[in-house]
Amino acid sequence: MRAAFRHGLLRAVLLAVVAVGAPAGRAADAGADAAADPAALVVAGKAAFAAGDHAGAYRLFRAAADADPAHPTALYNAALAARKAGLLVEAGAAYRALLERSPGDLDVVYGLAEVERGLGRNDAARALYERFLAEERRPVREELRARARTALDALPPSSSSPAAPAAPPAPPVVTATPPLSAVTSSPPPPPPAPMPPLVSPALRQEAEGLFAAGQGLSASGHHADAAAKFLAAAERDPARVDALLRAGLSLRRAGRLDDALAAYTRAVGHARATPAWRLDGTYGLAETHRLRGHVDDAITHFQRYVEGETRPEEARFVERARAAIVELEAQRLAAAPPLPSPSSGPPSSPSSGPPKLPATLETFFGDAAIVDGLLDDAAARRAAGDEAGARGLIERARALAPDDARLAAPSTPACDVARLLGRGEAALTKGDGATARLAFQQALACDPTRTAPLWGLSRAADLAGDRVAGRMHARRYLEARGPDQDPATARAAFFRSEQP
Repeated sequence: MRAAFRHGLLRAVLLAVVAVGAPAGRAADAGADAAADPAALVVAGKAAFAAGDHAGAYRLFRAAADADPAHPTALYNAALAARKAGLLVEAGAAYRALLERSPGDLDVVYGLAEVERGLGRNDAARALYERFLAEERRPVREELRARARTALDALPPSSSSPAAPAAPPAPPVVTATPPLSAVTSSPPPPPPAPMPPLVSPALRQEAEGLFAAGQGLSASGHHADAAAKFLAAAERDPARVDALLRAGLSLRRAGRLDDALAAYTRAVGHARATPAWRLDGTYGLAETHRLRGHVDDAITHFQRYVEGETRPEEARFVERARAAIVELEAQRLAAAPPLPSPSSGPPSSPSSGPPKLPATLETFFGDAAIVDGLLDDAAARRAAGDEAGARGLIERARALAPDDARLAAPSTPACDVARLLGRGEAALTKGDGATARLAFQQALACDPTRTAPLWGLSRAADLAGDRVAGRMHARRYLEARGPDQDPATARAAFFRSEQP
């Protein structure tokens, strides 16, 4: 689904939910007016989910579940949206409440296993994965079975302490509907969790050696190998949250963005993570979402970082985060269509019911995790040059969700890529790196098949003194192997990617 359509649809649905005559900017009042209508909250939540605003979708689904505990999908959708947004504590509470209600729901078992793994509760995650693999036999869930096997194999060895129960009692349901304006607020601190057992001196020394080896590999530019060392260090010594953070950074530099998200999420939710480590992980999540093109998620995490960061030595990263928020907001506004006029907008009569959405948004989100995973894997295959493999995964996703708008044939870009590239080149000539970077970002969002914007982003980052980003975009340019590449630029990109 194109970003412009998603953003415009979300704004249109939210306008429909707001009571007639509500002043602009009163999102909290709008949420209070809609709280009495769980159906409207679910519709708005689905629109937010489809638009990529997973944190906002969670708030809406959670409010619907609180207003109508018997609603068949609100709580499940809340759990899934929270997990996609990285709100693992909230996702775990929702999944546990669902297991209390339906102990045999294996989709919920898998979701809770993912949450426990993200929070570093490996024993509980292992028990849940094993249950899912033992009981799940539906052919349509084979993709999830494969993921569960991979996650189970990657878990560190079981500790001597007993595994956490698969479905502890659910916490009391909060009946107060959170204001929609709180979507970007800092997440609540996680509840106390059992600390990992202390490791032996031999394992601690082995972890230290692996960590040092990872630092050496990272300094020499071997980021994928460095990430493997850091992850191994975290397995040997579960208290090494800094190893997870270093792994996330190395994976990000290696272009393995899905794995980077997983490492940062584990670090942020780790029982031994200090507030400083959680902030470092939040910044890493924001940068990774930005590289993946997830504008709303990136803005949310950058804002959380800016709100929470007070260390004087991190002031430069706060400034970078603020600048990134400005650029991402501009990128989002540039891609968003105008709001519908009052004459053509959705009906606001109380008797007209909730606004109608496309069929893909009215489906149950039970297969959303599978479809999202297939599309993410297809994008990775396409980036690696495996077009045939990407098409095969997309066809599998289409079989599960034939009406999903993201699977429609790509349309001609509505923006002028050549004009945006020219604007970026002109800004580089003038030494205006910020304007150049924004122009190249907009060109890449307009037509992701073009590789010229990646080379422009590399030069803009180098102009700003950010050699790391310059090397990363140069590597992305080389890996994309697009039809608009030329040998001279490829050679220049190769030399830039090898810069110290």
